[in-house]
Amino acid sequence: MTLADALRLPSSYEGISKVDIKQQESVIVLAYPKKITSLYTIASRKPNIIMPENNPGVVNEEIRAKLLNHFKEKQHEEQAQGWIDLWKNDFKPWDKGFPCPELEDAFEKGKIEEGDNGKKTALVPGCGHGYDLVTLANAGYTAVGLDIAPQAPEKFEEYLAQNPLKSSTAKVVVGDFYGNFPESEKQFDLVFDYTFFCAMPPSRRPDWAQRMSELVKKGGNLICLEFPLGKPAETQGPPWGVTEEAYAEILSAVGFKRLERYEPEKVHEIGKGKTMLSKWVRD
Repeated sequence: MTLADALRLPSSYEGISKVDIKQQESVIVLAYPKKITSLYTIASRKPNIIMPENNPGVVNEEIRAKLLNHFKEKQHEEQAQGWIDLWKNDFKPWDKGFPCPELEDAFEKGKIEEGDNGKKTALVPGCGHGYDLVTLANAGYTAVGLDIAPQAPEKFEEYLAQNPLKSSTAKVVVGDFYGNFPESEKQFDLVFDYTFFCAMPPSRRPDWAQRMSELVKKGGNLICLEFPLGKPAETQGPPWGVTEEAYAEILSAVGFKRLERYEPEKVHEIGKGKTMLSKWVRD
């Protein structure tokens, strides 16, 4: 996001104020009514995102421990209900309140093709409130978000009311990624995975790869935000630690070829030094 973009935000933001300007850097606060949702540092060459302490996207140790304990004893068949329960209790420490900066960065740099005015389709599994659907729709994709939580579509509509689409369409559907869900009979030109792969136990990863091979069109792309890199594999999740090799092994086995892997310039504060973006094509 540039300073110019920030100044064009809708009036639903309670206030946009330039707090400091020095050394070609502007700091602005974007506030929804009654709470700060995000704090951006917008620099002339390499913008980074800073999260204020009261932002729901900042996960402290107490919150992390609560999340780990919630899933500690849950088996495969209990995982989905575990996430539903967190939504019911409005405990969503993964929710940042704004779109993934790494995805925006990829479009800005031309790393991902745009969606041709809705002719191309995109899927975001585990989409949460659906922030990234707006990014994809505004890049020309007909975007579909999938989440296990029944509250997700309503939350997306609330977000959409504050952030209307510039082009194309987007919606959130409820269902199980590994089973049938609305739109599951389709294949997509692009699937974006961010904090979905790392949310499941490592033993489930081959199933994840197989499902991706079913959902991505032949010649289509899978975009993976590899996070958290460097976390020991034996450490309890979610998020579970990931490695470059873990993605390569299971995706190559189901017909994906990696086209590119790089460290994004724009990274969420919690992902600094622990995030890479990889782009795959289904052969």
